[in-house]
Amino acid sequence: MPHDPPATRTRALAGLNPSALVRLGMAAPAEEAPPAVPGYEILESLGRGGMGEVFRARQESLGREVAVKILRGDLPAAGWLPERFEQEARTMAALRHPNVVTVHDCVRLGDGHVAIVMEFITGGSLRTHLAAAPDGLPLAQALRWAREIAEGLRAAHGAGLVHRDVKPDNVLIDDTGTARVSDFGMAFSPLPDAARFTQTGTTAGTPGYMAPEHWRGGTVDARADIFSYGATLYEMLTGRLPQGNFPPVRKLRPEVPESVDRAILAALQPDAAARPPDMTAVLCALTEKPAFFTRRRVFAAGAAAAVAGGAGWWWLGQRKKQGDPSPAGARWETVAWPENPAASAISGGWRVENGVLLSDDRICILPLAQELPASCRLRLRFKRLAGNMSIGVFFRTPRGTAVCTLDGRGRHLGGVQSVNGETLNPGNSFYEVLQNGRSYDWTIELRPGRVRMWLDGVLRNDRDISGAELSVPDTWAWRPPPGSAALLLGSWNSAASFEWFEWFDETGV
Repeated sequence: MPHDPPATRTRALAGLNPSALVRLGMAAPAEEAPPAVPGYEILESLGRGGMGEVFRARQESLGREVAVKILRGDLPAAGWLPERFEQEARTMAALRHPNVVTVHDCVRLGDGHVAIVMEFITGGSLRTHLAAAPDGLPLAQALRWAREIAEGLRAAHGAGLVHRDVKPDNVLIDDTGTARVSDFGMAFSPLPDAARFTQTGTTAGTPGYMAPEHWRGGTVDARADIFSYGATLYEMLTGRLPQGNFPPVRKLRPEVPESVDRAILAALQPDAAARPPDMTAVLCALTEKPAFFTRRRVFAAGAAAAVAGGAGWWWLGQRKKQGDPSPAGARWETVAWPENPAASAISGGWRVENGVLLSDDRICILPLAQELPASCRLRLRFKRLAGNMSIGVFFRTPRGTAVCTLDGRGRHLGGVQSVNGETLNPGNSFYEVLQNGRSYDWTIELRPGRVRMWLDGVLRNDRDISGAELSVPDTWAWRPPPGSAALLLGSWNSAASFEWFEWFDETGV
């Protein structure tokens, strides 16, 4: 068959502009309209990431602005199932912490997408601030945000969540200048009883921040977040990522405290077992307060592993957490459980089994002693068995009866309720997520003008109550009458066990 002459083939392209064809080939595909999210009006796109796209939206029922993250529709093919996100969104929604972006809702859409509704933060990301500080943030600002990020991660880990993608892009700075950890879209629960939806070997994260065990596709836990946190803090202080033969921070910025430098290098240990075991240990290492208290918990430090180029891995050595500072020779007295706690209880159900005091799942208050010294120290070991509400120790003072609370108001707040009518809030309390089934050692120092609390040997609260009016919140459904007991135990709708309780007189100490 004869071929068409060349001129004929050329004429077939007549009328087409080659430049236009090139521009057409390079043009970005048309943006897809975001899926409709019932109850929310999508206003604008805030950005797209590896897991999906984030939009600014308006919650129609409350008229407030929120951030809506719509997860990619192809994630199930990679093993990231909608059920997993819904489960973790519920966990995150129960987590309230000033350094964690709040999750409001999780919505399964009709087309299979999942939308996570979050608090809308207006101050931009930590990445934006780093872009304006190529050699590192001002030291005071960097260390303040470092502590806030660590507190947020500690709260999430306490709730059983591992973030798995800690980096400056996932830390938001709110309009008060506070750092807030966000984007738990890759978070998962490492707890033994948690449902597993992530496929074994599935790897997600950001190179440069990922722990070695993470990018190898191995099992990750909170120590992977600690590695990523160390990389983030290194970048905050130096403007660069710790890659290759990187020097210690103090080589680049001599004004950085030595304790902070050691803490970063400890967090960046390639072996997960050689890193600090949890964010509490990291926070202690960052501040490196004098360890003159009684030994309570020690985390082992591995030997330093040399890094090529002589930079070296610095380690923290043997460190211990702060314990309650009991004076030498202090004589602790055991508080005896009532012979018939059910009969002597103010409310709820109480019983003793094998020497352990047990409360049921009602509002439980039990008197233990009629009098206390003007200054004393109390310590007890307890375990919350079920529920997610308060454990309390009541004490009487000349200015009223008060209660020291853990997990107050079901918001993981600890401190003294109520002082001058003000109950617990993030400004006057500390944050601690109690884990059911775990034993805690709680120490309380009571003085006429001050209350201090330690949990598992770490000082968590130091509250000035001088001249204040103290009271028991109405939620405990008990108004202490004149002459009521000076020391009581309580659990609020959460069954608990108390292994022992003891005290000593600090008057004159």
